Amino acid sequence: LLRGAGKFVNESQIVLATLDSRVGHGELRRQAESFILELYHTYWSLYLERTYLVQKRGLAENAGRQLAALKQRANVDTLESQIARAQAEYASIKADLVEAEKAVRNAESRLRTLSNVPELYQTRTFEPIPLSGFANLATHLNVAEGVRAALLNRPEIDELLLQMQASSIREKVARNQKLPTLNFLLEAYHEGLAGDNDLDGAIDSQQSGDLSYMVGVIFDMPLSSQSARARHLRRKLEGRQLFNKLRVTAETIVLEVQMSAREVEAAYREAEGQYETMMACRTEYDDLHKRQSVALEGGAAGSEHLERLLGCLQRLTEAEGGFARSMVTYQLAYWNWERAKGNLLNKSRVAIVEEEVDGMPVLQLRVIPQPEE
Repeated sequence: LLRGAGKFVNESQIVLATLDSRVGHGELRRQAESFILELYHTYWSLYLERTYLVQKRGLAENAGRQLAALKQRANVDTLESQIARAQAEYASIKADLVEAEKAVRNAESRLRTLSNVPELYQTRTFEPIPLSGFANLATHLNVAEGVRAALLNRPEIDELLLQMQASSIREKVARNQKLPTLNFLLEAYHEGLAGDNDLDGAIDSQQSGDLSYMVGVIFDMPLSSQSARARHLRRKLEGRQLFNKLRVTAETIVLEVQMSAREVEAAYREAEGQYETMMACRTEYDDLHKRQSVALEGGAAGSEHLERLLGCLQRLTEAEGGFARSMVTYQLAYWNWERAKGNLLNKSRVAIVEEEVDGMPVLQLRVIPQPEE
């Protein structure tokens, strides 16, 4: 009637189990977001490595033609040191090409492992090719709106709120356990049930014998309930600890949103600078390439022009690689911005659904089909 009484206390274990299940669902969502973000990193790493490979192949092809042109002018105006330097550069480019091919294969293997598709392991000719392009470049992000979305959507906040709710229930149960024990007792006894395992005699004596009963109250109150008071104090301290943890987590999430927004904007400005550098190198290369035939007919200046052209080609390749790297950096910063807002699953069209496998409920990640336009 006192300790352990009431619907709330008796159903507390069911409510706590439900809350623990929801906390587990939030933990799964957080891990799913981390996995998808890692998948994006691997995908765009493959994209970047393929870009490097294409650039290295083009550089090797052009460097080979420039080296051949220098060798043809060996008896005109080309020094042996110039040919040796061009050969060394060409050999270095071919070595970089081998390294780029290895990097592409490694990125493909990592993507195959993360995708966890059994069909990909059944063929040796599998070659994943990135198809999706870059997201729209954002020049300005609404940080205040991002913070609001993060505080509403981040699973860390949901988990702590559920844990605080469970802590409040445990605190109320612990408070109830400090009450004295007060039980109402009702007991009845029929003498005909006795018989020392004599089944036939017990059945026959059901109609005879005396009926006895007992009604009473049991009251138990310890003189010093230190253990119950300690448990109640512990639950109160746990609630205060969770509240402080919620405050720190919210501040950390706000900081993550602000930093991710700055990373997106910085990556955008870096991409603009790399693009201008690439276009300047492209203009220089086009100008040298247009004047190549004139310079080769001019006698002594032909070899120097080919050497400048080869150096310009290397600078152009580096500038193109820098621009591709800055664009990939922007993509990763953009998806990290979506994760910071707690919107990564929705933006990726991924949902957590409950399915039944071998008679057991299992949570699975499923891609939401894109609606037809």
